[in-house]
Amino acid sequence: ETGIDVRRTLVAADIMTPVKHTLTTEMLLAKAVDVLVAAPDEGVPVVDKQGKLVGELTSKELMTLGMPTYVGVLANSQMLDNFEPFENFFQHENNMRVRELCRRDVVSVPPDAPVVQISHLMMMHQKRRVYVVDDGELKGIIYRMNIIERVLHI
Repeated sequence: ETGIDVRRTLVAADIMTPVKHTLTTEMLLAKAVDVLVAAPDEGVPVVDKQGKLVGELTSKELMTLGMPTYVGVLANSQMLDNFEPFENFFQHENNMRVRELCRRDVVSVPPDAPVVQISHLMMMHQKRRVYVVDDGELKGIIYRMNIIERVLHI
């Protein structure tokens, strides 16, 4: 009815967002936070010296670094009232590199990957974003909202 044949014609290249922000593996966390804040999402791709996708840094990794490891076992968050929040982050922001904190379990697809496949990967891996990679080069990012806008919002 809509004239869109999602299974056969809509592919990653059609719905991806161009990459505007990246981090390098050797970047200090203090600089990485600046890039993350300027990005349109809570995650930024991490590339190596050759520009190849190696991972991503998200707000979750930064929050995890900022909180003590024992927080997950506390029954009552009021026990943290005397804790200095994000002290651990501030201790490491000028000497810790992105490569030490970024997650490596990113999902990537080629530019000709069908949207149905991309949606499936997002659901199976519980990912908010999928990276479009062609011959090792990062070409774009597909956010869940890209699929909603192009397929479901008519």
